[in-house]
Amino acid sequence: MGRKASFSYQEFAQAADELKYSGVPVTVRAVQEKLGGGSMTTISSMLKEWNAQQPAVEPAADLKVSPALAVAFEGELNKRIEGLRSEYQKIIASLKAEIEGWTQENGALENRISEQLERIAELEIEKIEWQGERRVKDELIAKLEAELKSERERRVEKGEEAAAFKAIIENQKNKAPAEPAPKPKSLESASASSAADTSTAEKRILELNGEGLSVREIAAKLAAEGIKTAVGKNEWNPGTISKIIKRIKN
Repeated sequence: MGRKASFSYQEFAQAADELKYSGVPVTVRAVQEKLGGGSMTTISSMLKEWNAQQPAVEPAADLKVSPALAVAFEGELNKRIEGLRSEYQKIIASLKAEIEGWTQENGALENRISEQLERIAELEIEKIEWQGERRVKDELIAKLEAELKSERERRVEKGEEAAAFKAIIENQKNKAPAEPAPKPKSLESASASSAADTSTAEKRILELNGEGLSVREIAAKLAAEGIKTAVGKNEWNPGTISKIIKRIKN
């Protein structure tokens, strides 16, 4: 039987009054059929309120009832009691069915909640794994950036050496050949001094290279110690130092 979405107490009371005046027992099932539907729980609650509002019937004084009428009345009373018992058993069965439905819905809801909790746990694990992968990638990127920076510095250093070597070649090309002139004694003395300085510089370069210093560090060390280049400069070019090391070792 279909159920109405809702009905008021006034609608219920009107239906109950019509059943009462028609001589039909006012029961939950009778009112439900009269209204064309409705929850048994709601109708039962309204029926209690309606019964409480009915005027009490006072028994007639000195009413004599024949045995046959008493038997008939008792039979009708028992019949109505059985009818009420059947109605309440149906109400109880309906309530049990509703409770069973709620229990099943609750079980389904709990299963959905459990599935969602499991999914949340899986997402947490995926988040941790993703963070670990990102950390590894960040470390790899940092390492590659450091290697790239080192490679750039090495290429710059090689570029400076190549530029210095090219300048020497261009300088040699631009020099015109001339007859060797006899060197004055002062120049011979300066040349000998320069050769001695060069020998001292080369020796010191080898010592510093043996200590593990880079060509830039060796250049700074020579300038700090006051050791001059072959042309009398205080500043040393790292590319020149690198060539000296290769020449001496070869």
